[in-house]
Amino acid sequence: QGVTLSAAGLLNGTPTLARNTTFPVTVTDSDSPARSLSIPFTLRVLGLTTPSLPTATTVARYSANLTAAGGLAPYRFAATGLPSGLNLNGEGIFSGQIKTASVYPLSITVTDSTGLTAAASLPLTVLAPAAIRITSAAPPDGTVATPYSFTFTTSGATPPLTWSANPSSLP
Repeated sequence: QGVTLSAAGLLNGTPTLARNTTFPVTVTDSDSPARSLSIPFTLRVLGLTTPSLPTATTVARYSANLTAAGGLAPYRFAATGLPSGLNLNGEGIFSGQIKTASVYPLSITVTDSTGLTAAASLPLTVLAPAAIRITSAAPPDGTVATPYSFTFTTSGATPPLTWSANPSSLP
């Protein structure tokens, strides 16, 4: 898709899909009677097929996989613009922990086993974790000699949670 063959024999255009396509090409001359020859050709179109990268947070380990299609496997991946703490191995697996929140414009290249190379830009968004908030209202009042129970709630925290209070400040 995106490539056409003109009557003059020019194969031209911009491929829109990463895939390998075999197609017949036929040439017909002007003799009378006309002679023609049809031969199949394969066009390998390599491309990165990862549409976007998952968002990362600065407090969590990050992992994501790149994918490619077309060309001739196996593929090797590389990237520039990686933030400190993030690595990409040759198989296309990101891993690490990023310490600074930002949007990082990554330049990704994929190379197939024949040396065919394709490039793409993918932004990586790294967010700071949400602020921890105690979302429950104030505990209700209690009375002497009556059992009491109240559960606090929170948002923005990563489980498991540990709650604490100074025992001498509790009733």
